[in-house]
Amino acid sequence: SSRFKKEIKRLSFGSAQPQLTIQIINKFLLLLPPLPEQNRITAILETWDKYLEKLEKKIEIKKLIKKSLVQKLLSGDVRLEGFSEEWEVVKLGEVCAVASSKRVLQKDWKDSGVPFYRTREVIALSKSEEFRTPIYISEDLFSELKSKHGVPQKEDILITGVGSIGETYVVKEKDTFYFKDGNVLWIKVSDKINSSFLSQFFKTRFIKKQLSDNASITTVATFTIEGARNTKILYPDIHEQTAIAKILTTADQEIEGLEKKKKMIEEQKKFLLNNLITGEIRV
Repeated sequence: SSRFKKEIKRLSFGSAQPQLTIQIINKFLLLLPPLPEQNRITAILETWDKYLEKLEKKIEIKKLIKKSLVQKLLSGDVRLEGFSEEWEVVKLGEVCAVASSKRVLQKDWKDSGVPFYRTREVIALSKSEEFRTPIYISEDLFSELKSKHGVPQKEDILITGVGSIGETYVVKEKDTFYFKDGNVLWIKVSDKINSSFLSQFFKTRFIKKQLSDNASITTVATFTIEGARNTKILYPDIHEQTAIAKILTTADQEIEGLEKKKKMIEEQKKFLLNNLITGEIRV
């Protein structure tokens, strides 16, 4: 419970590695209901835990299925009905324009304004997670950069280029942001390729091996503009790309929906736990 965690934090000692002793634990004060009520509280909370466990297993199974679909559908090993044309192998630069941003100095970072994305923010976006320490640039600077050099548009792709390379985010219609040069690559998609298909393709072993081979020859893993342009992809007809992307995007949406449900149930269980343990709710 939150109450007990606060008590532990208050009584533990040591800054680098907080510790508790038997003597301290023995002094903890507990709210102790009669044993029958303890048993009822335990039974209620265990029911929620079992439901969360089933939800976690379902999410894990869905992720394994999605991973299998990625490898089979994006390798051409399994073809969708109605498609039979042979796939080409092309370089990314042959079907997309690859660029980056104009340099923004750290002194131009702000506490509010237009979001400014680095590798960590793109990774968070790819996982639909919130940013821990978001940073911004001013509206004026953004307007200047947009006017002079342009900014990513709907369906363009951001790809991480330093550290955890090859993570992707497909730009949405209402997105307004700028991004760090060198850290993030900007893929300007064309009518030759489906952006969701390409984003999913970066999850395949075919791409990951190329990224790994490139990273092994540098001290810090990097994915450069030139490297991106020369990266090879398997390239089916645009209609087949779209059909494959639809299946994989639907799988992602199912997983995301389950994860949101899990988070909601966890919050509800936390509320219930805190109120049952403190006696605010009696059973």
